[in-house]
Amino acid sequence: MVTGRYAHTAGLLTVILLAGVALTADALESVSLRLGHVAGPGWSVDELDTRLIWRDAQRAALQLTAARARLPEPLGSIAGLQLDCPDALIAADEIACSGALLEFTSERVGAQRVRTGFR
Repeated sequence: MVTGRYAHTAGLLTVILLAGVALTADALESVSLRLGHVAGPGWSVDELDTRLIWRDAQRAALQLTAARARLPEPLGSIAGLQLDCPDALIAADEIACSGALLEFTSERVGAQRVRTGFR
């Protein structure tokens, strides 16, 4: 379980891992990271899985899933979170995706399927 100030460390560790892997992508086909519970002030995520499947030295498919997330109001609880980015740009100082699909089920809005991007 990762909580409080350690949640920031776990997040930083994840970014460092992804950045380090970005520099050595020629030798890897995929990288997976699984965290059982991550929490911070006002939020938590359970059964978090992240996977990168390398396309080339800077591009990868990025898949993120979580069984549950408890987020600050008004967002509330969500379940079955899936984020799929088939063509993410992975660099030492940036992770970006313009064509991601986000799916989840919320107590407030039901099942959702949203096209999104991030940087």
